[in-house]
Amino acid sequence: MAGAGEVLAEWAALEEVAAAALPEIGGTTAAEGKGQKAEDVVYYAFDPVLVNLAEERLTRYIRATVTLKIAQEDYDEVAKRIEEKKPVLVNWLVVNLSDRTLAEVTGAKNLNRLRRQILDAFNDELSGGGKPMVQEVLFQEFAVQ
Repeated sequence: MAGAGEVLAEWAALEEVAAAALPEIGGTTAAEGKGQKAEDVVYYAFDPVLVNLAEERLTRYIRATVTLKIAQEDYDEVAKRIEEKKPVLVNWLVVNLSDRTLAEVTGAKNLNRLRRQILDAFNDELSGGGKPMVQEVLFQEFAVQ
């Protein structure tokens, strides 16, 4: 299994490739669209979680790896809070995913809805209702079987 440093290096490499390709097709990176440069963000990778879906007839499971996009300037503070609250965050993720049905975790629309729910829950837990600390939740891996 890849370590957090390897995962972050892979994400940075992927973002560089995407950033290089986007000007050719007239696009911008998400960071640039929000007034940020790609190097102004850092990614925090969680370990994969494996949970059973809430399906009555068949045993199905999800293996998901979540990565958080954080502003470089906030990273030290956010990483410290994540480490302090990691058991709570992982527990929320496991409980939330295990309460889902197959229909709720398939398709781009449902996955984007799930990403927003994770983002809201993690920001609530990390910031206590203050300034959101996580900019975006990304799925590095999301396998349903």
